[in-house]
Amino acid sequence: MSTEVVLWFAGIVTEASLIGLLLYRGVQRRLPIFTAYCVWDVSSNSLVYLAFNHVSRAAYSTIYLTQTVIDSILVFCVLIEVAHSVLKPLGSSLARRASTAVAIGLLLLGTAAWWFAVVPGAGAQTRQLHWILDLQQATSITRILFFVALAASSRLLSLGMGDRELQVATGFGVYSLASMVIEILKSHPEFGLSFRLLNEAIVATFDATLVYWILAFSRNDKERRPISPQMQELLIGLAGHARRTRSAMKKPGSTGDKIKIDRD
Repeated sequence: MSTEVVLWFAGIVTEASLIGLLLYRGVQRRLPIFTAYCVWDVSSNSLVYLAFNHVSRAAYSTIYLTQTVIDSILVFCVLIEVAHSVLKPLGSSLARRASTAVAIGLLLLGTAAWWFAVVPGAGAQTRQLHWILDLQQATSITRILFFVALAASSRLLSLGMGDRELQVATGFGVYSLASMVIEILKSHPEFGLSFRLLNEAIVATFDATLVYWILAFSRNDKERRPISPQMQELLIGLAGHARRTRSAMKKPGSTGDKIKIDRD
């Protein structure tokens, strides 16, 4: 049995343990989409592994592409869920509007990464594999930038490493950054690293991410602190400006309407 297969099986067991921990800790009540993503990931990885050994190469490429598309959609939903959970202390209405803005920004960012990012060595691949590589890179770039933005604003958002949202973003961000570096190394054989060794490094990095999440979620959930007044004022101001703009577009000339921000 190869090292890559051993690492893959270790990842399946580790992710199954993570799912059990999430359910035990009740994380599914706070981050249900993230919990569902973990269940999907362990199930789809098992399906892809079985398909690799029992179907034709063309059928496997189709299955792998479908799995990658669904995985990317779920990751996008997880990031929106994290953003909504972070902004929830501001009130349901404001958090919903801010989360919508985040979703639009991530969608635009992912689209830009899809069209403009260049995957090293992808030109020599089949069309389906080219799509897979492009989609994986676009998703990785989106996760990295989301993590950087969340970490950079963590002080204003009153987030610490004990907060579930930052733990989820950290795992995604670090894994995505490491996997992108490894993919770049694959296109430069002068480094003297074998293709199989680099594939094993990617699997090992994901396993390490799962271990990090297990260690993080095994600790008691800390109570969220209020978002800093500076960030509250900024978000409320943006929400008020957006509502005034919509009102002006619907009723030209009516600029004296009062703005009410839902803070429940």
